[in-house]
Amino acid sequence: FNEENIKKVAVEKAKEELLYKDFISWKGLKEMFGGNDNNKFRKIAQGYVLNDLLKRANVYLSKLNRRYTMDCDMGTLTIRMHDNYQGGEQGPVDILSGGESFMVSLSLALALSSINRRGMNIDTLFIDEGFGTLDNESLDMVMNTLENLHNLGRKVGIISHVDTLKERIPA
Repeated sequence: FNEENIKKVAVEKAKEELLYKDFISWKGLKEMFGGNDNNKFRKIAQGYVLNDLLKRANVYLSKLNRRYTMDCDMGTLTIRMHDNYQGGEQGPVDILSGGESFMVSLSLALALSSINRRGMNIDTLFIDEGFGTLDNESLDMVMNTLENLHNLGRKVGIISHVDTLKERIPA
C-alpha cells in the first residue's frame, strides 16, 4: 500500500512541476505586459507611437528651427528637447520660448496629420493663433513651410490677427 502511495506522489509531483513551469511562463507575461489593467502594455504601445510621431515631427522641426530635436525614453511618454546649439543638451519642453514652442507644436501637428489611420490620410490642418509669438525671421520660416505644404496639396487653415499673415495669404 505504501509503494502505491509513493507512485501517486511521484505522479502528482511531476504534474506540479509542469504546472509550475506554466505558472512561471504566465507570470513572466504578466510582469511584461502588466496586470489586469494592461497599463504596462499600453505605455509600451503608446511609447512606440510617440517615438514614430517625434521622428516625423523632427523632420518638420528641422525645416523650421534646426536648434532643437525631440525624443523620449522608451516606456515613458515624456518628451525631451535636445538643444543642438548646446551639444545636444537635453531638457524638458518648458525650456522653449514662446516662438520655439509654437514651432514645436506646429511640427507635432504636421507630424500627427501625416500619420495614416487605416489608409485614411488627413490632408487638412487648422492652426489657431500662436503666430504672434514669432519674430519676423521665424514667422517667415513657418510661412514658407506652410506654403510648401499647400503646394504639395495639403490644405492649411490659419486663424490669426497678425497683419503680416493677412498680407502674405491671398485668401
